[in-house]
Amino acid sequence: MKRTLLSCLVVASCFVVKVKAQQISTNLDDPNTVREILQAVDTQVWQPFILALHQGDNTAYTKVHANEVLRISNDFTGIVQSGEAYFDRNEKTFASLKERKIEAKIEFAFESRIVSKSLVSDQGYYRYTYGKAGETPKFIYGKFLVVSELKDSTWKIILDYDYTSQEDKYGISAADFENTLRNIK
Repeated sequence: MKRTLLSCLVVASCFVVKVKAQQISTNLDDPNTVREILQAVDTQVWQPFILALHQGDNTAYTKVHANEVLRISNDFTGIVQSGEAYFDRNEKTFASLKERKIEAKIEFAFESRIVSKSLVSDQGYYRYTYGKAGETPKFIYGKFLVVSELKDSTWKIILDYDYTSQEDKYGISAADFENTLRNIK
């Protein structure tokens, strides 16, 4: 019971997604269908993504991605990866964070969400917070585009593209992230 309650508290404290309601676009006629699709994407993709990153759980993190995911990181590394290469890199990253005792969490602010019956495109900003327990946390801000697809009744990430504020290359700031936040969950 205590473990379940703790898990629920961790999920509640980690899942921060705020959306501008007027920025939801769709070709679907029924607003209830749109709401149901977005709730399913939030439950099957965003919540597990955030929790897995926070807990350093590479297996859970991998599960929210399709096997043929395309990952593009337009930061100082300029990496384009797909499938296994991406998963292998993540495994090494999670292991490195754990070895160095670095805690991480991520928050998202959606600028727009485009919805169809089998695809959802989410765009916005994120704040990645990391550091060792007891030390002053560091922040990285970035802009993202994630496309999720409904596959066998489960939503999975098929495209994950982002660029970050690291090295001030793109000028993304805390203000960009904060100004995008409007309506909670």
